[in-house]
Amino acid sequence: MTTAGMRLNDDDLEVSLIEDETLLKTTAPVAISCDRIGYIVRLPSPVPWKIGEKKTILEGITVNFEAGSITAMLGPSGAGKSTLLEVLGGFNHNRGLVLGDLSARSKDGEIEIDIFDCACLIPQDDVLLPGLSPRETLIFSAQLRGVAKERVDKILYQLGLLDCADTRVGSVEKKGLSGGQRKRLSISLELLDNPGLILADEPTSGLDSKMAADVIHLLRNLSSKEERTVITTIHQPTSTMYHSFDYVVLLAKGRICYAGPPGDYAALTTNTTMQVSENVNPAEIFMEWLQDEEKVESMITKWGRYTSGPPISLALKSKRKASFFQCFLKKKRRRQRSTSILSQAIILGRRQLMDKLKDPEKFISSITVKILIGFIIGGVWVNQSGHKETNIFPVQGALFIVSINSMMDTVFVTALSLTHSKALLLREYKNGFYSLFPRHVAVLFVDSLLASVATLAMALPVYFLVGLRRELFIFLRYLLICILLVCLGVSFGHCIGTLADNFQQVQSLVSPSLTPLILFSGYMIPQKQIPYWGKWLYDVSFFQYAMTLFQINQFRDFNFHDCSDLERKFTGCYQTGGQFLRDNDMNPTLSARYFFILAAYAVLLFFVSYVAYSQAIARL
Repeated sequence: MTTAGMRLNDDDLEVSLIEDETLLKTTAPVAISCDRIGYIVRLPSPVPWKIGEKKTILEGITVNFEAGSITAMLGPSGAGKSTLLEVLGGFNHNRGLVLGDLSARSKDGEIEIDIFDCACLIPQDDVLLPGLSPRETLIFSAQLRGVAKERVDKILYQLGLLDCADTRVGSVEKKGLSGGQRKRLSISLELLDNPGLILADEPTSGLDSKMAADVIHLLRNLSSKEERTVITTIHQPTSTMYHSFDYVVLLAKGRICYAGPPGDYAALTTNTTMQVSENVNPAEIFMEWLQDEEKVESMITKWGRYTSGPPISLALKSKRKASFFQCFLKKKRRRQRSTSILSQAIILGRRQLMDKLKDPEKFISSITVKILIGFIIGGVWVNQSGHKETNIFPVQGALFIVSINSMMDTVFVTALSLTHSKALLLREYKNGFYSLFPRHVAVLFVDSLLASVATLAMALPVYFLVGLRRELFIFLRYLLICILLVCLGVSFGHCIGTLADNFQQVQSLVSPSLTPLILFSGYMIPQKQIPYWGKWLYDVSFFQYAMTLFQINQFRDFNFHDCSDLERKFTGCYQTGGQFLRDNDMNPTLSARYFFILAAYAVLLFFVSYVAYSQAIARL
């Protein structure tokens, strides 16, 4: 194509795809060679003691992709298009067994290139942070990967995003960018890192015909003008779109039915019942054939005879192949990151905080709800913190509700937020945006910070309405206990979030795991009445340590005025808070130890959640 400019979306944003000015010159055009690639997974077993059966997803995929070309992979659902796309970029080696050889070389075939350095995957769903604008999204991504800020403005211009550069991406609740704008932003994120191989999974999904054509035109320009190798899956392109590809690969049942130029119908038609009419979209005909069992077998058989012998190439035969697993063992991380672990954590923390605070209505509403809950709790136990022994139980009740709310609510909110952010984590991590550890530190820090603000909005009204002790040091310790519970809740929520995909799963995991710790916290069942078999639950319950600290904080050096020496002798009433604490096995001298235990639990859950993330990513 020689067009210097075109219109890219429904908002008529002008885009200049200038032929003599490339976006970001790639280090070397990349040619991909596949030799008998196969992919086998093990299906989940219905019972834990039995190993699941093996299933072949891809079989005998032998094809080469020319450097600087754009190739479309067509096939019905379940044909293996997305799987092959991920195998080409080395994105799913953890989920199954990859067979065969996969190599990447320069255009002339002389220089071997590490696929992990040159490939990027653009997912079907445009997973983006809804609170950020395109400019902010690209700036944070550039900072993470050590890319000059000047490239951000250039990419915004080249991809037609300048007019919406400062518009929020948006979400289902808050409208932002259009579908075409989101897709181009998704593409631009990967162009920042200068990839030689672009793998796009259904880039036209969910777009109208005009925006879909614009996206394909954009991908074609990236291949023809900038010599990037583009491989994309597409379900049912228009005739014009179909003929705009350099090559097409037809897949069915995990095998190749055809690979070559889009107009080479002679290699496809096997008999008089399989002919391509000139007036019909070839893609529609092929999609019909690929869903017909008899025709699929006929096409696979003919293509197998047609390609028997040496591996068939779309345009280029690589001089030497390198094992896919050798490439993986040589360097497990995708691309060398120029930013340090600390820098990544700081950048990701700023990004996470900005995204959360970009929706002030949502944040203010959550704070308002917390304040309302605090006033309700405080209203129920208003002025119950008196100098009478009868005030002990009401104060315990108020403190118990504060501890439960600080922890449980935080767990639910955190776990539910992760069910929506895992797709973004998977995309960015596998495309080499950052390491997992700094991302985990940044997200937990920001989540803990915001959850602490929300929890304190609830805890402060309770403190003053109930009438807890008005002493600065005691007040600060009360806040510290609440914050420790929040940190525990955030870390525990991340553990749950890695295992759950929706609200029902979160609920089914949170309740069974926390309920025993609540029951055996020493409040619902007094410590002396806990059965022998439940003592260990009392010892490991962080609610128990929080409640102990709350009560030590409130009743240490506290006097009760309704118990005389005589009454104390005959009824065992309490004259001081110290007597109450001793009778219930709460030792004020061990306060530092209890604080340390809570902090240690928070650190332990932090690392457990990190390991859970690592395992979850390894399975995806």
